[in-house]
Amino acid sequence: IVRESDGLALSSRNAYLDEEGKLMALKLSRSLLNASSLIKKGEISLNIIREKMLSVLEPLAVDYIAFVDYKFNEISQIKQGDTIILLAAKVGTTRLIDNIWL
Repeated sequence: IVRESDGLALSSRNAYLDEEGKLMALKLSRSLLNASSLIKKGEISLNIIREKMLSVLEPLAVDYIAFVDYKFNEISQIKQGDTIILLAAKVGTTRLIDNIWL
């Protein structure tokens, strides 16, 4: 993922966002960074990480938060060095996606 200096993932869909929408869209990268921080501190519960991410993402309409390995198989536990968190949410009517590799 290539990001703007503020952390927003570069996407052609960003053209549909006004300034307020861009600020709301930053919640995606913030939630992923928050999840990464939790994992680095030893948290491995997917439910806890998902709940913390959802609290950062409020009030966005979240389509999904998925935890997969580097082969994109769904996982039941975080494995440092072999986990990707995938995220999709709507900012207004614009559906945005983001991810982080851990």
